[in-house]
Amino acid sequence: MIDPVGANLARFQAARTAAPDARGAETSDARMKEVAEEFESLFVKQMLSAMRDTLNTENRMLHGGTGEEYFQDMLYTEYAKVMSKRTDFGIAEMVQKSFES
Repeated sequence: MIDPVGANLARFQAARTAAPDARGAETSDARMKEVAEEFESLFVKQMLSAMRDTLNTENRMLHGGTGEEYFQDMLYTEYAKVMSKRTDFGIAEMVQKSFES
């Protein structure tokens, strides 16, 4: 199984240590912000998934099985992306500040 948190942190570290290109530090800062926002989205998705796991699915009349589970996972991923863009959770800012030199 892939560790999404570890993978995002590795990408964040790579963006932090990468040599700036011709556009300078602005590109590096923009990339760090982008990765921090992706991390925030991943965190929100984990939160939503944990909330979904608390639902009682035994009493539902219809259950779509594995297909429904995959669709729900993709749906919650998109929910997390939208929520992290529209709401200021502050996680991305904290992650970005923690890696500033």
